[in-house]
Amino acid sequence: MKNLRLLVLFSASCVLVTGLEAPLTSAASGEPAKGKLIYETNCLICHGARGKGDGLIGATLRPPPADLTGPKARATSDKDLLTVIRDGRAVMPAWKSRLKDQDIENVLAYIRSLGE
Repeated sequence: MKNLRLLVLFSASCVLVTGLEAPLTSAASGEPAKGKLIYETNCLICHGARGKGDGLIGATLRPPPADLTGPKARATSDKDLLTVIRDGRAVMPAWKSRLKDQDIENVLAYIRSLGE
């Protein structure tokens, strides 16, 4: 009976542990100053200097680039924004093959600083 309880406890622990995700990164783990340089090189042309979605080619895109300082972007979780930056969305390219994870986190930190 004792072995059965241990087996059940062990099995339940395995199920819980395998269901956990790795800790999520966030804007807090990025460096805005480094992110600004990456943003200016890769994002500014669409999202604009202040992240309003008014970059040089932004007006030609459909759908238009997101206003990264607006309420919708502000309400989006860091996890979801990281996913969009990594994997792209609509006309926005995926950056995961061009930027390191730390660079993407730095860009996120910079984006979050735009609305402050």
